[in-house]
Amino acid sequence: MKIETLMTSDVRTCRANDSLSAAAQAMWEGDLGCLPVVDDSKGVVGILTDRDVLMASHLRGAPLWTIAVSEAMASVVFSVSPSDSVEDVLERMQSLQVRRLPVVSKEGELVGIVSLGQLACAVANDAAPLKPRDIAAAFAAISAPRAPAQPVVEALVIEVTRETSAPAAPALKSQTLQPAPRKAKASKPAAPKAKPAPKAPKAKAPKPAPRAKARAGK
Repeated sequence: MKIETLMTSDVRTCRANDSLSAAAQAMWEGDLGCLPVVDDSKGVVGILTDRDVLMASHLRGAPLWTIAVSEAMASVVFSVSPSDSVEDVLERMQSLQVRRLPVVSKEGELVGIVSLGQLACAVANDAAPLKPRDIAAAFAAISAPRAPAQPVVEALVIEVTRETSAPAAPALKSQTLQPAPRKAKASKPAAPKAKPAPKAPKAKAPKPAPRAKARAGK
């Protein structure tokens, strides 16, 4: 069975100069998780997924309408031909660890797209010459973690130039700081001393009365 019998022919697409906001709106309206990016001749120049949109917004910290599709899409595109068999398409998905593949004609024009979900539905409805274990094996291989890419390490060269005739810094003169003279406070006139109160004269004791001479009796 050829893949053209199962693929989606009415494909929603976007352009590289579209904003991620417009692409996300197209995904929402079409209930899609992926959009092929095409040029004026309908040639596929990239693939944009909902995850690409999310990560671009997160890493750039910018609104979606300020980011172009070309800044977030995957520019390396894998595709299949309409005449490829269903078995070959499933094997290609499994080996590449992708869940969607654009279907491109011999002239390089986008004519459809096929997903792993479509193949699973075809197997469930007995509409494809595949077995459930084939879909399960492909899903397991696609979901397996990929080997992380090796980071590119570039040598960092820093040139340091020294000035040989740099002017000497002017010597600082030592200066002893003297405290500012304090303003003399105006002295207040001394209060006059109070004169002591006059002492009261001492009272003289009264003189005793003269005693009467006793008369001798005759």
